[in-house]
Amino acid sequence: MSSHRRPAGLWLWLLFFPRHRHGELLAGRLAGWLARVPVRIFVIQLYASHPHQSAFKKSVYRVMERALDRVTTRYVAVSQAMKTFGVDRRIMKPEKIKVIYNGIVVPRAEPPQTDRNRRALGLCSNGLIVGTLARLEPQKGLQYLIHATAILKTRFDNVEVVIAGE
Repeated sequence: MSSHRRPAGLWLWLLFFPRHRHGELLAGRLAGWLARVPVRIFVIQLYASHPHQSAFKKSVYRVMERALDRVTTRYVAVSQAMKTFGVDRRIMKPEKIKVIYNGIVVPRAEPPQTDRNRRALGLCSNGLIVGTLARLEPQKGLQYLIHATAILKTRFDNVEVVIAGE
């Protein structure tokens, strides 16, 4: 696409998709392209298409993601898996993507206060706790954790599940 032409259809994307749950995946890149910003870097933390979606919906999102590659100068993937997913599905060109892992500072561990923490969460003092901290989205597979916990409860006493997230 020429940097001097701005197809009218892109304005429809900008108007519709910022209200859509994946609008953040494209609004910034399109706005940068429309404003002729020379470098548009996108950090890949998730893709618009997910395995739980219908085949039609996945194909629409993949077409959109591939189209956005034309207006994206570089990508940063937060993991090798994110890079591989995008490249294998021809969403972006491999030469445009660099992996930079998420980094966190891990504070020095304090001795666990297991009993106090269990009481604060309303959990039994001696049971097995299965838990996760995740985004509460179908793609995270939390239904499998809940199902697995139900199976564990039939075989073991005092099994509890803790799910935390947003």
